Amino acid sequence: MSTLRRSYRWWHARSTVVLSAAMLAVVGLGAAQALRWRESPAIYAVALLVTAQIALVLGYLLVRHLRRQAPRESPIAALLGVAAAAVITIGAPRLDLRPMLERGTSVIVGTFGSEGAPPAPEVASVPAERVRAPELPAPPAEPAPPPPEPPAAELETPRQEAPAAAPEPVDETPERPEMRTYRKLQEDPPWSRDRQAERESLEEALRHGLPSATDPAALPGVHAGASLYLAHMRGSIGLGRGGDADIDPLLGSETFETGAELLAEFPLSPRQVLRVSFIGLRTGDEGTLGHDLDLGGVTLPEGTPYEFDMTWGHVFVGFSHRFAGYTRESTFDFSAHLGVMIDHLSAELKTPVFDGEVDGRDEGWAAVAVGFSVGLWDLGRGGLVVEVLQSVPVNIGGQTIALTDLRLVYQYDLTSHISLVLGYRRVFAAFRTFEEAVTYEGKRTASKFDLGGPVVGLDIRF
Repeated sequence: MSTLRRSYRWWHARSTVVLSAAMLAVVGLGAAQALRWRESPAIYAVALLVTAQIALVLGYLLVRHLRRQAPRESPIAALLGVAAAAVITIGAPRLDLRPMLERGTSVIVGTFGSEGAPPAPEVASVPAERVRAPELPAPPAEPAPPPPEPPAAELETPRQEAPAAAPEPVDETPERPEMRTYRKLQEDPPWSRDRQAERESLEEALRHGLPSATDPAALPGVHAGASLYLAHMRGSIGLGRGGDADIDPLLGSETFETGAELLAEFPLSPRQVLRVSFIGLRTGDEGTLGHDLDLGGVTLPEGTPYEFDMTWGHVFVGFSHRFAGYTRESTFDFSAHLGVMIDHLSAELKTPVFDGEVDGRDEGWAAVAVGFSVGLWDLGRGGLVVEVLQSVPVNIGGQTIALTDLRLVYQYDLTSHISLVLGYRRVFAAFRTFEEAVTYEGKRTASKFDLGGPVVGLDIRF
């Protein structure tokens, strides 16, 4: 393969990643605008219309690019479109003057009252045991009447002391109790702008879309996610009469293969969730072999032209039980998964050695799978999520899957319902066949590969 062709393929792959990521970002910004629709329908209707037009343009550029008909400036146009959609999403709330007018009205009413008089202080409810009637001091005792005059012989009488002064009254009025509300946000008057800003920042830090810890019987919302997966693949693929083929020489000079991730969780009860996940990957190349390729029974010499195409799809469907966390205030989540994984693997190789005929394999596989998820959310607006899924390689109808799926992502909340996902995923897979439908005799590995790479996408909690 010439240097010019390799450079073009590398540029085409990078541009595909940029256009796909821009398309996902614009769709996520449009979803954020839709979630804020009720705040100002008129403003967000215009914002959604403009964002939809940007998404249509990006989709058109992506389709043209996959057909190798798009201009070279398509990635730059995609980034400008994402920037425009982001400005619209961030700036739309500032165009609504109603919150400003409402704050101004509340300040005026709270300062002067309804008729210009200062407002009466708020009186909080006081527990009965803390309310005591003030004890009034006893009235001062009246001075005793003067004693009768003594006889002349007793002119010198003892000096009488002045009556004792009455004790000063003691103010035993009960102190005003401390007003305790959620996160102590009402220590100041409600028209305090600083406290209002603090309330909003604390509310944004919560994990919306999940029930509150004060209401454990509430049903959580639907959780969905979509991500772009850039994977580096190694291993061998089983063909028909050609035997097993090493994947590396057949993938050309491309370093990463582009795939997609989808996730959906549907609540069945406060703790049980139906979980469905999907990974899809398609790769291939055409050209000439750089060195000899051994296919088991056949050896392809160096310089042999070939066309290779491979598609892999992985689906997991199962139930997830949430043992801990998964509330708006929780900092630790733990859940376990049990279900079935279904894989589809298709590979085709066409060379002159096979007289122009296509040699390949198209098969489906299934196995029982278990796994768990752990989330650490004591990181401000972000959290660390670890997911592990492992198949149980039991012989089911003469076949099985030995697959380990590891996923480590950092999730940052862009809004109260949308999060950015950045991380890494690694998959080890081996597809085996048996001579019998139940026993483990005659085990043979038909295909095996491992792939790993970065993951970037969006999560939405409804």
